[in-house]
Amino acid sequence: MNVYYFNLPNGDDVKPISAIINVLAARIASGYDPYVTVFDLLEYVLGELSICAQQQDLEYKNFIQNYGERKYLSRADGKWNIPNPANPEDNLADRWNKDAKIPYYFFRWLKAVRKDLIIL
Repeated sequence: MNVYYFNLPNGDDVKPISAIINVLAARIASGYDPYVTVFDLLEYVLGELSICAQQQDLEYKNFIQNYGERKYLSRADGKWNIPNPANPEDNLADRWNKDAKIPYYFFRWLKAVRKDLIIL
């Protein structure tokens, strides 16, 4: 991740906090088969996050109709929300709502990770 964001103009300004990646990966993984390989789990987590990326282009109601609700990462009412597990009132994606480049580059980074680790 650091290399990807280092190569972006103003990469430090749009790099997500590490808590976002940890929380999303843990929440997604907790709903999957605990007996899979690490590779299969990584593929599942990245696949789920690829689905979540569709919220950039779809209205929330259309996203839910197509993919179902994703409570760990949502964009209801046009506002990104990643609840903090330590304090559900805290939104880890607050910065995403102030700067649209942050989720944009986050999902581009995920696409690059998926290509590098899964597809290739």
